[in-house]
Amino acid sequence: MKQKIKNWLVSVGMVGVMSIAVLISPSSSTAGLQYFKPLIPFNYAQTQDSQENSRLPLRDLSPLRKWLDRLAEEFECPGCASNYKRIDSNGKYSYGCLQFQEATFKAAIRRNKALVGVEDNELMNYIYDCEFQKDLAEIMWQSEGASAYYHWRTSIDRGLGMPPGYTHP
Repeated sequence: MKQKIKNWLVSVGMVGVMSIAVLISPSSSTAGLQYFKPLIPFNYAQTQDSQENSRLPLRDLSPLRKWLDRLAEEFECPGCASNYKRIDSNGKYSYGCLQFQEATFKAAIRRNKALVGVEDNELMNYIYDCEFQKDLAEIMWQSEGASAYYHWRTSIDRGLGMPPGYTHP
């Protein structure tokens, strides 16, 4: 179903522009009915599928996104399981591929309106989703600028460096 919606978004001309992705998930309160939870925007690009010659959505591989991939894969959580969490130096849990702590994760979602319509008690359902963490981090860098450094300063200072286009605060 999710792919059908993405294909529909592409078919109505949302190719190469910012559009809203949707996640479909069952709700226990609706007895099996499905509803939409808006996620954060991402780019759609046109490509050719060798068998169907169709347009498929692709994430924008911007320099910032490539940097976030490296942050996750080489510095924050190399080889981690999708449900990885650890106790950080401040005594709080850090979750997933970008090691978000609960308070930072929830505050960034609310501040950037990343999960519109999702209740506060459901926000933690998204914390282990690595692609969502990268989407959220990308928006944090875009909205906070170099101040986002403080969320990942250990990895940046250990050798990752600042993302392209950003200078150390």
